[in-house]
Parts: sequence; C-alpha cells; structure tokens
Amino acid sequence: MRQRNIPYRLLFLLILMSMIGINGWSAILHPDGTINGWQSIASVIWFGYLVGSLFYIKEEKMYRLIARYLWFGLISTLYIYGVWLLEGMFSETLWFDLLASLEFLLYFIFVIPLFGLNAWTNVLFGEFSLYMSVLYGIALILLQVKMWSDTSRHLHY
Repeated sequence: MRQRNIPYRLLFLLILMSMIGINGWSAILHPDGTINGWQSIASVIWFGYLVGSLFYIKEEKMYRLIARYLWFGLISTLYIYGVWLLEGMFSETLWFDLLASLEFLLYFIFVIPLFGLNAWTNVLFGEFSLYMSVLYGIALILLQVKMWSDTSRHLHY
C-alpha cells in the first residue's frame, strides 16, 4: 500500500520543480522580464493538476498531501502579501528582514509555480500573491466540497 503513494508524491515533486524551473527566471526578473505563453500554459497545467488531483485521488494520505500544500499555499501567499505591504515602513529593522527572508522561500514554493498567470494581470509580486491566495482558497473550497460529497455517499439513511 505504501508503494502506491510513492509515484504520486514523486510526480507531485517533479511537476512542482519543473514549474519552478519554467517560471522562475521570469518571476525573478518581473516587471523587467516578460512572461511568454509557455509559462502561462505551465501555470494553468499546475493549477489544473492540483485541482484535478482532488477528484482522482482515492487514498486519504494523498488528500492530506494536497490539502496541506493548499493550506500552506493560502497562508504563505497571504504572508507574502502582508510583508510586501509593510516593506516600506519596516525595511530597515532586523526583525522585518528576518520575516522578509522567509518570504522569498515561500514565494519560490507557492507563487512561482503559478507565476505564468501574471501574464494576464501584470502586477508586482506582492499583489500577485494576493491573487494567488484567491486561487488557493478556491482549490480548498473544492477540496471541502469533494470531501463532503464523498462523506455523504457513505451515509445510509
């Protein structure tokens, strides 16, 4: 049973790393860089993979993996947006620099895989992170609907 989880986890990590590789350079250079169609397609594929996984996964462990990634994505994108908002006021303080250093790690893991979608919004990374929190929220709502649907099928009236 444990071996069935390994291919999905490996596939999840490989696709995540490839999305970071595809979108990473333009995310670092934006707004000076340009986002091409391949990066937009890759980001749509990644989000489709995340949401599609919710409907095709049967094991509870995989639901937990996707749910944790989505929850961390939602919290991280809101964190990035908050740090971006406060950056002008507290940029010279040590504690804020520590918070900002965590921001870049979270940005690479949760925002860069979806950065190709910024071709449609063309905003700075902080505001784009806020938009991505909406997508993560929608995916979490779909996860809850899927879980409620699965639970209601098992009820016997």
